[in-house]
Amino acid sequence: MSMDPRELHDFALEVALELPHSRLTFPFGEEWEVFKVGERMFLLLTDTNGPQMVTMKVDPQEGRALVEAYDDVIPGYHLNKRHWVTVFSPVEEPEASSAPETSSMPETPRAAQTPQPPDASQTSDAPHYSPLSSRRISAEEVKELIISSYLLVIAKMTKKDRPIDPYAYGEIHDQKRAQHQKRAQP
Repeated sequence: MSMDPRELHDFALEVALELPHSRLTFPFGEEWEVFKVGERMFLLLTDTNGPQMVTMKVDPQEGRALVEAYDDVIPGYHLNKRHWVTVFSPVEEPEASSAPETSSMPETPRAAQTPQPPDASQTSDAPHYSPLSSRRISAEEVKELIISSYLLVIAKMTKKDRPIDPYAYGEIHDQKRAQHQKRAQP
């Protein structure tokens, strides 16, 4: 079972709103929800009837690995391709079966892996890419990416400007996740 585009948007919105000192802004217009900590962006969401995108700041090596591992993750749409990744719906819900799903995005030649500007024949401005795998990113992994993006931005701030200690928050988060995973095991 997978999340539909609206569920992905709402899920990412909920995760971002729960992060301490995270704030929602609209610097690019009403259709782009931009989450910041301090004055730095860590998450962008679309709020349109078109394709729902969740775009997060990442470490370049992690970003490359994500793009190679999942067919619903591409280099950042309209952003720096090294430091941002974009996730499209559908993503697997945490309780989803392990059976791979086929890509819902139209296929294009492998050379067109990164988003391309729309032409007159396209009905949507969604980026098109060629699936590199049949694996979908899970909702839990999207949640972890949002939190990692948030912590990455805070860690790059000067210590006096940090609203929280990103390392302590990360350790607490990791401990809570491990406890939750232990309880979830039969």
